[in-house]
Amino acid sequence: MGKAFEDDNQIRASYYAETEQLLKDVTGARKVFILDHTICHQSPGADGGKALPQRVHIDQSYSAALSRVPHHLPDEAEHLLKCRVRIINVWRPIKKIERDPLAVAEAGSVPDANLVVTELVYPDKWGET
Repeated sequence: MGKAFEDDNQIRASYYAETEQLLKDVTGARKVFILDHTICHQSPGADGGKALPQRVHIDQSYSAALSRVPHHLPDEAEHLLKCRVRIINVWRPIKKIERDPLAVAEAGSVPDANLVVTELVYPDKWGET
């Protein structure tokens, strides 16, 4: 892993601005807020990173996605929730991908009846996948 991806402060200072501009350019969004970032590794706990997910999953349930707005942007939440709000994951490889490729499915291709909600409880927030 490159040095630029070992320091969270450096990631926020440089990579967030690049990613924000990418999202504005691709989606036409006027406002972009980056929630967080995760560096995944083949080995759990390597360099403090998370292990690569090995199962199909959804990162946010519908209700959990909407609950992120007041959690992260409390002063703007009422206004923002009257508009279209999207959570968009931006996945970019740090080095050449030789195994464990990323797969993406369009939300409408999976019936709601097939979704299994899993609660995530954090010290400062609640979530669902």
